[in-house]
Amino acid sequence: NASFDSGEAIYNKDSPQYQAAMWIDNSRPYFDERHGYEKIQLYVLATLSFSTGGNTWIEDGSKECGWEATECDDFGRISKINLTDYELQGSIPPELGLLSSSLLQLYLRDNKLSGSCPPELGELTKLERLQLTNNSLTENIPTELGKLLNLIVLGLGINEFTGEIPKELGDLSSIITIGLERNQLSGNIPVELGQLQTMKNLFLDGNKLSGTIPNELSNLKALKTVAFDNNDFTGTVPTSICELPDLQQVRIDCDEVTYCDCCKCC
Repeated sequence: NASFDSGEAIYNKDSPQYQAAMWIDNSRPYFDERHGYEKIQLYVLATLSFSTGGNTWIEDGSKECGWEATECDDFGRISKINLTDYELQGSIPPELGLLSSSLLQLYLRDNKLSGSCPPELGELTKLERLQLTNNSLTENIPTELGKLLNLIVLGLGINEFTGEIPKELGDLSSIITIGLERNQLSGNIPVELGQLQTMKNLFLDGNKLSGTIPNELSNLKALKTVAFDNNDFTGTVPTSICELPDLQQVRIDCDEVTYCDCCKCC
């Protein structure tokens, strides 16, 4: 089953899923020689291509493991998709979640993608790097991203995400960098982020976040850089955060915070 909607989209002639199926149909001899997972991943890649402006990066007549934008593991399964700065437009298709058994890295940054971040990306449980920075993505950050327990880098900055930071991001037990900068996020910093013992970099600058800086962030013993600036925080930066052993830089709006003992940039 190569869909999350029981195949509904593939019957809509205006959908990228339908266009991908027609492209595959035109390549039927090449497609028919494939088995199982290979067929699904080719459909996923074709859907991604037609969802984001055409098949300019798909290389006809060659296996996807040799394409410029993709890499495969030793079993011929897609492990990396790198479409950074490909001038992509349109939306991210949910079908990417079907690559759950192999995809380790997904780079779609520096494009013109719009619409929401599909919750189906939470099915990519082997994913280590998710980079969607510098697009025009909207709506809430999916809570399902909290299921990505192998994730090292989460880049969602410079978009138009709204709503609150999902507390489920506190489940990202392998994370090193979270970038949520320059969105339209509101509400408080969830205390659950204090659970992220491996996190070194946290970028929350340029949002509409409010409330106080939670004391729980002082549990982030590996933290090196944290950016709180250009938000609506009040109160003080807890001294316990300033005392973190590896902390190198704290950025915050000092004119709106009554005290900050360790701010390097204001």
